Amino acid sequence: MKENNANRLILRGVRIALALMILLPALLVGGTMSVLALAPVQTVHLEGGHTVSFYGDKYNPFLNQTTYFYAVTSGGLEPRQPELSHITLELVCPPQGEGSFVILDAGTWDYPDREALNSGEGHPEPSEFPAMPFREPTTGLIGIKFDQDLLAGETLFFYLTLEGAFPPGPVRFVIKAGQTFPTAFILGPGCTVPGAVTVSSFEVHREDDTLRFKWTTETEINNRGFDLFAVEPNGDGWLRINESLIAPQGLGIEPQEYYYQMERPGLAIGSSFYLRAYDADGTHQDFGPVQAICSAPISQPIVPAPPTERPIMEPRSKPVPLPSSSEGESTTEPPALPIVEPERRIVPGPVIPRLDRDLRPDPIMGRQL
Repeated sequence: MKENNANRLILRGVRIALALMILLPALLVGGTMSVLALAPVQTVHLEGGHTVSFYGDKYNPFLNQTTYFYAVTSGGLEPRQPELSHITLELVCPPQGEGSFVILDAGTWDYPDREALNSGEGHPEPSEFPAMPFREPTTGLIGIKFDQDLLAGETLFFYLTLEGAFPPGPVRFVIKAGQTFPTAFILGPGCTVPGAVTVSSFEVHREDDTLRFKWTTETEINNRGFDLFAVEPNGDGWLRINESLIAPQGLGIEPQEYYYQMERPGLAIGSSFYLRAYDADGTHQDFGPVQAICSAPISQPIVPAPPTERPIMEPRSKPVPLPSSSEGESTTEPPALPIVEPERRIVPGPVIPRLDRDLRPDPIMGRQL
């Protein structure tokens, strides 16, 4: 009995070893995501129903290049929610600057097969490879843009291939939907020098002169605080709009949510907004630009204006004119009314009965009382 159990354990171990020998090369070539897995590694939901998903990366050690797989789905299913027109993925790693990445290829891929690549599909910009990241004129981000209009509920599966191998990290992206530019962070080719703050979302809402800011941080390492800036459409400089440094809420890796409201009269419609995070060593990171989501102004209740003149009431009886005076002037004041004495009436009082008299004789006067 013991020998049979031992043989079974040995046979089970051999089967596990053979399975690992078959799967291990595929796992090594598949990068951070197994070729057998089809679910997204990360999905980011944006206002308006838009979503962006990361489906992992695949590194080719023979060519020294890494391919990153994504999917973006347009919202616009609800009324007044615009559909998506393009997405821009930022490819900049400070302090290397614009030359930190070399784009070897970009296009679309046929989900779920990450081997089926369609180079040049999805209107990538730049469109000729190899190429350096370019500055997208609408958002100002330096990276790669997929200028593909999507209908409500439609999904675009896109990829990009970079020269070299990079550690996974948060990468900022911006989508354009109508006049809004939602921005967030998703996994991608990370920087070798991580920043102190990782911001996953940044939104601005505007109602008349009231500005409401909302942002979420995933990590806050040695964070000293935040500043908010605005750039007007025809302005060249950044305008700081908060009065004092916004203190940090977190000191580590726990996510934090921030809300900031202020009145800013005179700020031009269509201004772009930036969030700046300061590190303890004096460096800073800028997040943006984003456009404010304008809300309809609150309509005031209609109150009728007061009359300019009081209505003239006709008297019940016209005044009697008095005779002209010696100077020839006349007046229309009514004459004095005669004084009428009230009528006097005698009202009889109550009848008081008389008491019976004492009939005893008066001893002095000699007469009866």
